[in-house]
Amino acid sequence: MRGWRLLAAGLLVAGIAEAEGFRLRVGGLVDVRAVRTDDTTGWLDGGLGKLRWGGEEGDGRTVLALAQSAAVFRASLGEELRAYAHVGVDTGSYPVSGLAGLDLVEGWVSYRPRLSDVLGVRLRAGHFFPPLSLENDGIAWSPTRTLTPSALNAWVGEEVRVTGLEASLEVFLPTSDLTFTGAVFGGNDPCGSLLAWRGWAIGDRQSGLSDRLPLSALPIFEPGGVFPAQDPWVAPFREVDGRAGWYAAAAYVLPERLELRALLYDNRGDPLALEDGQYAWKTRFTGMGVRVQLAWGVEVLGQFLDGWSVMGPEESVDLHYRTWYLLASATRGHHRFSVRYDEFRVRDEDRFRAADPNDEEGDAWTAAWSFELDRRTSVVLELLSVDSTRPARALVGFPERARETLVQVGVRGRF
Repeated sequence: MRGWRLLAAGLLVAGIAEAEGFRLRVGGLVDVRAVRTDDTTGWLDGGLGKLRWGGEEGDGRTVLALAQSAAVFRASLGEELRAYAHVGVDTGSYPVSGLAGLDLVEGWVSYRPRLSDVLGVRLRAGHFFPPLSLENDGIAWSPTRTLTPSALNAWVGEEVRVTGLEASLEVFLPTSDLTFTGAVFGGNDPCGSLLAWRGWAIGDRQSGLSDRLPLSALPIFEPGGVFPAQDPWVAPFREVDGRAGWYAAAAYVLPERLELRALLYDNRGDPLALEDGQYAWKTRFTGMGVRVQLAWGVEVLGQFLDGWSVMGPEESVDLHYRTWYLLASATRGHHRFSVRYDEFRVRDEDRFRAADPNDEEGDAWTAAWSFELDRRTSVVLELLSVDSTRPARALVGFPERARETLVQVGVRGRF
């Protein structure tokens, strides 16, 4: 299936290329990382840790990895018709089946006519992120102020992406812009699975369209458990119930001073649907964010997300979750200094809390310093500390509370 999707994207670009006025730009990102972890086993290695890289057999470890490798293709035919494809490569820097390989992260075609001096329309079709993140504004949807995005945007990168049609009305005011957006989509039915059975995490790995994200070996997945039909992994962009979801969003931008965003998301999942080891989840959430540019090269970002997910007969899993962050970043010449605070929680309100405890609460601090070697290359040093409590850890032999620290140095090359 992955090969057919990539082939279709290639044929689309090739078809546009036959037309006069075609332009194609190829870019990308290579991020090499040196990491030192503590002893907590990470979720990508079968544990319930909160970070992308964790310990091994109860000890910390040092990791040298290609953290991200991505190619971005931008094609245009005139000023109105554009195509975009973001292809990522996971080099398998952690021993988890179903993750390594070439995969599509985003791919879409847009038509953006200008109706007048004041109004414009944008239509977009394909596989894409909802317009929510304020942090991930770099090439290949990468964060530009830190190596690791917040818990909010880490979850978006892992489990929130849609395949459908989006329409936007753009209003161009004398000194600012307004955008109103609506979308109808398929896929993304398992969205909410990770927040239930893993909880929040803070990492920069982006899921590919065909990814299978691992779940810890909780007793609920064993024969005789509450959910024995669930695969030991989540395919977050799978279509399970044949029902369309929707989202609505709005944005206000005052260039170089202020940006406001809000989004309402509802995948309209059928909580009784199950197909090939994947459940459909009924997931709704609201996200809001603000970015303020201050004097002396200082900017402040804040985002908030509040959501609800249910799955199974009589709402066998019933979650309410919330997270927010506040980030301050200052630029001085070729240097950038950033500090972020995250807070997150999950509230389990279903009848299986004893066998399937999904409650969680925690917070995190991130500090990062980056230096631009040139306009394409930067070095980033980051310290990330997370303190979280999750009762489900006791079911697989880990302490309920985990304090995790990650120190990493990344060299990023953009082309």
